[in-house]
Amino acid sequence: MAAADTQLTQPPRNPGMPRVAILATGGTIAGAADGNLQAGYTSGRMTLGAIIGAVPEISQLAEISGEQLANVGSQDMTFDILQALAGRVNTLLADKRVSGVV
Repeated sequence: MAAADTQLTQPPRNPGMPRVAILATGGTIAGAADGNLQAGYTSGRMTLGAIIGAVPEISQLAEISGEQLANVGSQDMTFDILQALAGRVNTLLADKRVSGVV
């Protein structure tokens, strides 16, 4: 998946569609189990590309870009990751082409 800043330098594919940047850090939403019958899971196993790919209809709602800033469990979130996340959110929201950040 292309980084948000790389993709946003391109002209919008659909000018009427909102442009949403997704920033991933891992955690529960990126968790996966070893098998379909397993109750437990490991956080931070899925990439952002796999998560977005699991919802192909999203491209009908918004022009999506994404960046994988980290891929760790919530318990392993560090100040450096949070600082990078905050900086990237601020940069994206300052770009008038970006409708929102998730």
